[in-house]
Amino acid sequence: MIKVKGFYVYFYYSNETLLYVGLTNNLGQRFNGHQEEWKNEIDKIGIRHYPNKVTMEISEKYYIAKLKPMYNIKD
Repeated sequence: MIKVKGFYVYFYYSNETLLYVGLTNNLGQRFNGHQEEWKNEIDKIGIRHYPNKVTMEISEKYYIAKLKPMYNIKD
């Protein structure tokens, strides 16, 4: 069972392509709140739990820089 409250970095995938990396301290609220136009593309979600907010924020920045998710890229 997944803890709903905590510190998480999540990964949205479509056909094994990483679409988006985000962070949250409430999984249920975050997953219900995403209304992006690409939401229907998601077919897999990855989740990593972290011990604190700072580690979560550093990890999110690391994964975005390293993996370059399609919808985290800024023009």
